[in-house]
Amino acid sequence: MNLIKKVILGNEVEAFLNSISEREGKYGPYMMWEFLDKNDVRYVGFTETVIVPGNKLWVWLQSLGYTLNVDDTFDFSCLGRLKCRIFLRKRDKVVVHITSITSSEESSELPTKQSVNQIQKIDQKVTSDDLLDKQVKDLFS
Repeated sequence: MNLIKKVILGNEVEAFLNSISEREGKYGPYMMWEFLDKNDVRYVGFTETVIVPGNKLWVWLQSLGYTLNVDDTFDFSCLGRLKCRIFLRKRDKVVVHITSITSSEESSELPTKQSVNQIQKIDQKVTSDDLLDKQVKDLFS
């Protein structure tokens, strides 16, 4: 058996999380994640509304650096306008996975305060006004 597999990804884009909204669909509630790239191109991704180990919502939060345990709560407003890397299906602009931009990937001239919005404790809050200008400058420069 051949256990070597090729990684096949769609397009990879650096973007900002623009909004997360809970919606009602044909099969029940879901969360819609909206991202914008530096050219204001809109991308969307969809997850469940319940955080269960192994489901897409849980995987996305883990990939953004949040460690969740049983009985934890998560305030999605703390994500603000998070800068992240999104991976798209090859055929369209639907987001299939997201990851955080690590500090080693960021320019050393950026303020270290920006990393507060990337990985933070659940009880902390960061408003978009705190980091928006710095993040926009970083993404568009």
